[in-house]
Order: sequence, then C-alpha cells, then structure tokens
Amino acid sequence: MEKVDGRLIEMANRHLVITRALQHGFNAFLPVVDQGIDLILHREADNRLFKVQLKSRWTIAKKYLGRDLWIAFPGSASDWYLMPHDRMVQAAGALRVTDSQSWIEKGSYSSLPTPRLVSISKGFELEKTLNDNTIEWHQQQSLDETPSTSDSAPTLNS
Repeated sequence: MEKVDGRLIEMANRHLVITRALQHGFNAFLPVVDQGIDLILHREADNRLFKVQLKSRWTIAKKYLGRDLWIAFPGSASDWYLMPHDRMVQAAGALRVTDSQSWIEKGSYSSLPTPRLVSISKGFELEKTLNDNTIEWHQQQSLDETPSTSDSAPTLNS
C-alpha cells in the first residue's frame, strides 16, 4: 500500500477541527503566511478566539511559549484535544518532560499520546473546550491550584 502524503493528513486533520468548530458556532480563518498559527477560530456570539497550531501528536515547543497559542492534537483516531500550549509546557514540567534531551537540545518535545499525556490533557477535549464558556487554565494557573470558574474565555479583547 502506498504511503499517504503527510500534507494530505494535515489537511484532513485541519478540516476535522474546523468542522467541529463550525458545529459549535465558530468561524475559521486560515492565515496567508504561516508564522506558527495554522488557523484562527472565532465565535462572534461571545467573541471567543483561539489561535490554533495543529499537530498530529502531543507537541510542545519553546518557539510557541508566551504566544497564547492553543495546540490541537489527536488523543486517538476520534478523540481530539485543544489545549493552551503554555499549560501543556507547565504540565510537561511536572512530568519531567522538559528535562528530556529533545526539549533541552532541540527546544521541542513531541510524542504519541501516552496515558500520562492524555491524563494531563483531560478537560481539554476539543468538544468540551469549544463548548465551554470558561477556559479553566487559560491564565496559566499552577498545577496545584483549583481551576476557577471566574476565568474568562479568550476573546479578541483579551
């Protein structure tokens, strides 16, 4: 069997995420120039905004730090997640992933979804994140803090 072109897989994954976002009232915008944002999701009704970097694996990278990016990645063939990148890095630190050779030398870490990585991604399932009116970890809370329901969802004004 012929190997599927990675660009086709990326395109199919992008359309999957966009389709699910459209089902939750979001519009999708594709940047003309790729500067680390693969797509922007915006919902006019509540002004929610997600700057999304689409990945085929659980991925963190130093170049994405501090940019308010959300990583969309599969947990399995049907389960997708949308999680704040900096929250992923924070959780990775607790798992000592940021001590890995890949993170230290290359500035990034990527893995298929292991049970540990899936467990720290709980609560950020794509459907839940798109449907939720509060994003619990948006303001980079520490791992041992209790999420506050008063945290506001990202908007164009935040």
